[in-house]
Amino acid sequence: MAINPRTERVIVRAVGAPLQGVGATSAAAAPTVAPSVIQQVTVSMVDTFIPIIMEVSAEALAARIKTSSLTKINGPPTHPDMGDIRDEIYCNCLAIKSIFGGGKHGCMGMMMADDLYLVKAGQVFVVSVSEGSYPNFPARADKDAKK
Repeated sequence: MAINPRTERVIVRAVGAPLQGVGATSAAAAPTVAPSVIQQVTVSMVDTFIPIIMEVSAEALAARIKTSSLTKINGPPTHPDMGDIRDEIYCNCLAIKSIFGGGKHGCMGMMMADDLYLVKAGQVFVVSVSEGSYPNFPARADKDAKK
């Protein structure tokens, strides 16, 4: 095995095969000798990551929220006052993680206008019509019932 200095990746070659493109020119390459035995290597790359779904409680969600009560407006509301409240709501939405709408902006897509969220996140906030990522099936449900 050799390491390609340009990409820093390992180069795997058959026994006796010339090393191509790494530190040697074709004119200066050693004569190739046919390998007497070719070793076959089998590599298995299976993703065995099983996600752990944490139990969610109201207390855990409340602990993440930064603004527990929104700023009170005294008198008639003004645009700057409403902007401050909007920012507090967005901040709270960022604290609650969500896989929808790209997964980087929490639940902000639920409060933000669709066109504004598209500009901010680069994709639309869409909640699927299923029961979620990991739906609960009744006991003894067959394949047709799960569909």
